[in-house]
Amino acid sequence: QCHINFDEEHKSGAGAQIPAYLGFKIAKNPIPDVKTGFDFVLVRRTLAAPENWDAYKENAYPNFDALPTYNFTTPHNILRWTDRTQVSEGKSCSSNCHVRNEGGTLVNKELYLFQDDLLDWELNATTGITVDGELPESWTNKNN
Repeated sequence: QCHINFDEEHKSGAGAQIPAYLGFKIAKNPIPDVKTGFDFVLVRRTLAAPENWDAYKENAYPNFDALPTYNFTTPHNILRWTDRTQVSEGKSCSSNCHVRNEGGTLVNKELYLFQDDLLDWELNATTGITVDGELPESWTNKNN
């Protein structure tokens, strides 16, 4: 866990209440006025939670819902050629990254930030950048 004195067993102390991990997703651009020209960007889950600092001050985040719990990110260690970017012969490069419907199952859905990825307390702050209803209809049609 990140930050100081957080006791996972008793859920007390200050600090992160969710595991520190690399929660990267593709989402709607949370800062379109700063990063112009991009409808969708890479975001990373923050360690913020409404009660992170209650050990120091109760209700320390009165405006917790003001910003998404996933932030714009530009990782500097992305590789250009990986299993995701190299596809089998005859497949398009989008087959490993675009969402597509195969027999009622959305393939590659885990790469994108959907509302059902959010914890209950993240919904108000973060729903505005989820891709629900924002992806091209052809990606989710059963005929593709």
